[in-house]
Amino acid sequence: MPQVDNIPMDVAPGEHVIAAKLVNGVKYLRTIPTDETGAFIPGGGSSSLDPESMFFDAALSNTVVEVKATAGTLHGVHAVNPNADDAYIQLFDSAAGAVTLGTDTPSQSYLVPGLGAYDFESTRGREFTTAISVAATTTPTGATALVDPLTFNAVYI
Repeated sequence: MPQVDNIPMDVAPGEHVIAAKLVNGVKYLRTIPTDETGAFIPGGGSSSLDPESMFFDAALSNTVVEVKATAGTLHGVHAVNPNADDAYIQLFDSAAGAVTLGTDTPSQSYLVPGLGAYDFESTRGREFTTAISVAATTTPTGATALVDPLTFNAVYI
């Protein structure tokens, strides 16, 4: 199994790891899509995405918000962190009102480095069977608000 910084990379076929970080025993990966031969898809594959909807929140923080109220597929995320400290995007396969932040475990949690950004694009996407909800916090599964909120964009169908 390939490794980045001695962290084993167990990603799905069609994705290639370009960055990895281990925080408190939790693996955070940044991937880009690849075709069946392993070649990178130009432009991150977004040209074949053909999204039906986009979501934007200029102030994502520790209030859970709904990206999509029904089942869907998340094809892309872009988040900008204005804080010096790292932030985490928590994604939930649940309606926003059904999530108790800091108690309910997110379906996925992504690191957004301090004074940095996080990007995820996938032609295959990430399936959510109930709804797509999101929040941003100071830890991968916590409830503490950031000093300054994230700018967050999502593409889904």
